[in-house]
Amino acid sequence: MTVKELIIENPNVSLDLMTPSGYVFLTPQNAQELLSGQDVSGNAGTSDSSIKIRAEELLSQEIVSINAKDNLFHILTESPCEPNWEMGVTMC
Repeated sequence: MTVKELIIENPNVSLDLMTPSGYVFLTPQNAQELLSGQDVSGNAGTSDSSIKIRAEELLSQEIVSINAKDNLFHILTESPCEPNWEMGVTMC
């Protein structure tokens, strides 16, 4: 399942994401804005750092694990693997 699919299936939950690009917290409103193509802010592991994460990058992340409690999902994601047919390998 991707982040996009999770948001569509669970529009009223908050998401606490640990991604390869950084940490992102999304309220239900932020998640809907992400679906509309708006980039989000995250952090690289420290509270004083802020990074921009592109909507298309985050929405395509594949979910590795979810810990759900009430209306808050703690999620670990990874980048989708892309096959490179010229080299005969899968790039992740």
